[in-house]
Amino acid sequence: MIVRESISFERGSDPLKAARLGMEQQIKQWFRDNYDQEPEDRQLIYDILNDSELDADTKEKWSLFLVSKGYGWDYEEWAEMMQRNIDFLPVIPDGYERQLNDLHLIRKEGKNYIQFNGWEDWADHVEEGRDISKESIQSILAGDALEYFDSDWSPDVRDSIDFILRNEEAVKMIREKFIEIEGDPEIASNPEEMMEAICDEEDFQELKDAISYSIASAQASADESEAYNKIKGALMDHFHISEPQWTGDMYVAEVSNDGLSKLLDSKFDNNERLSYTPPYYGYQGDITDDTFNMELENRLSDI
Repeated sequence: MIVRESISFERGSDPLKAARLGMEQQIKQWFRDNYDQEPEDRQLIYDILNDSELDADTKEKWSLFLVSKGYGWDYEEWAEMMQRNIDFLPVIPDGYERQLNDLHLIRKEGKNYIQFNGWEDWADHVEEGRDISKESIQSILAGDALEYFDSDWSPDVRDSIDFILRNEEAVKMIREKFIEIEGDPEIASNPEEMMEAICDEEDFQELKDAISYSIASAQASADESEAYNKIKGALMDHFHISEPQWTGDMYVAEVSNDGLSKLLDSKFDNNERLSYTPPYYGYQGDITDDTFNMELENRLSDI
């Protein structure tokens, strides 16, 4: 059955509004005639798409109209529209909201916005890869994954002398501790000579160990930070996420229609998730002076 629209306008009425109202009435009357009952908002789109007599153009026209009017749709309707290549995302009305696992979608001024508490809320939309689990992805995005990067590595302090000498605050802390444990103040006045003494003399073994431990801990923190930035960056690229803005209690970021399409596919069919694999040789984050200084201060306080 091919359905054609026939609408008569009242004098003085808005033709566009009357047309839209007429289409809504026409759709509901079609449902009553065919199903002998009142239509339910939740299933109307699904029933239209699965009707055996409506032509394809009418199915698309009516479905897009109902989506634009805020009628309910979920997995079944989404799947049917995707199967028929009906692009309904552009007609989602302002004010529309939907929960996408831990993410919250809001449509405003024709744009899609995602609200989230932290990047860990996106973990459900990342596919596990080689050497990385969903739990570790979630921990990394939550900034609580240092245990994954800690190791028994004991770096040779001698290899990091140049790095330390460029850090005036670190040199100052080491010099103070060096003198405190009865190191020669004259040697301490020459930072390079002081570092060589710490590396060579057994009297300074505890100080050397503290510096080595600080380097290892700072490297673990740097690697964790690099992992966070890489996964976050990959998510932003994959789902076309704009730079999030902090509102005081949550993040809000715009997502394109292509990104939203992927998010819906991820939620409903577990497809289009970000496929993420860590670097083959692991993360190699750059240690910042602030991170190293914090680790060094904590370790030196134990001597």
